[in-house]
Amino acid sequence: MTPAQIGRYEITGELGRGAMGIVYKARDPLINRTVAVKTVGLDYADTNSEAFEKRFYREAQSAGRLNHFNIVTIHDVGKSGDLAYIAMEFLEGRSLREIIDSGVVLSPERCAEIAAQVADGLAFAHDKQIVHRDIKPANIMVLDGGAVKITDFGIAQLPTATRNTSSGKIFGSPKYISPEHLEGRAVDGRSDVFSLGAVLYEMLTGVAPFTGTDLDSLLDQVMYVMPAAPSGRNRNIPPAFDLVVAMALAKDPDHRYASAADFASDLRQLRDSETPIIAAGRSLGGPPPAASQFVGDETVPFMPLTARAPSTGNGTRRVDLAASTGIRGLPAWALWGVPATLVVILVAWGVVSRRAPVQPPPAALPA
Repeated sequence: MTPAQIGRYEITGELGRGAMGIVYKARDPLINRTVAVKTVGLDYADTNSEAFEKRFYREAQSAGRLNHFNIVTIHDVGKSGDLAYIAMEFLEGRSLREIIDSGVVLSPERCAEIAAQVADGLAFAHDKQIVHRDIKPANIMVLDGGAVKITDFGIAQLPTATRNTSSGKIFGSPKYISPEHLEGRAVDGRSDVFSLGAVLYEMLTGVAPFTGTDLDSLLDQVMYVMPAAPSGRNRNIPPAFDLVVAMALAKDPDHRYASAADFASDLRQLRDSETPIIAAGRSLGGPPPAASQFVGDETVPFMPLTARAPSTGNGTRRVDLAASTGIRGLPAWALWGVPATLVVILVAWGVVSRRAPVQPPPAALPA
């Protein structure tokens, strides 16, 4: 049953439901402003509800400090009965998840622009030492006017009865989680870069870069398998996108973009390229994922992975290209079909030169 009021906010409708709770459309009577109110049931929280409540406020306060055009604004936080709530900016638009699922074909330029705006918001948050940790299409809103905003900063990682951090589990959306996050290691902004790279891949091709019939096979791909080149799945994508996506999806964070700001800069270079970029409809190089495949969109808990043997599944393995290109940790498809002149242009952009110094190859994983 929809409540009539939460805190001082008059509820006018329900906007959606998720793993954390319910989001309502509401009116703030003090200033007659429409807001979105996201609720989290304290009775569903960890057994130490007082500790959970304190963490809820702490995370909300951290997210509330993020005043940026590409991050949803938080207006208020409070408690009403057994509900904790956050009142935030009401957005007119659709989530990127809804747009992708609708079958709308986004041009490569528009994909680059959406990802660049997300990267702008992430760069701002990372400068404040805040990492999102759950970037995915459902947490990206595309407004009716074209602007893009990130939602759920600081909220996606809160523990509940089914998401208890004291158990040693980690939380994330399997399709978009970074390898280091999956292993339970400390993460920084480069983890969000990986997740955004996975989102960009899905926007460009219509399919997620990592899929599987179950959670284990999906996580195995995240750890050890590079997906097919975007231009191989959608032949309207210029090869330059392959390199940029590969740099975002590098398994080792030291071989990714050093910052979300660098990622945004290269995305805008692609968007503004004089090379024609035309999307006349997707022409996928392989069949879409079968209906029986594991979805992997929801934020779920699982135990961190320990080192194990790489999969023998389909995909392109990371190839050490240092000897010939000075680029290490990129899949071979990153340079396939890229003209030499374009590689020179990419180097001039700093796409290649920003990479970490070449290190000796890591020891092989145990069998």
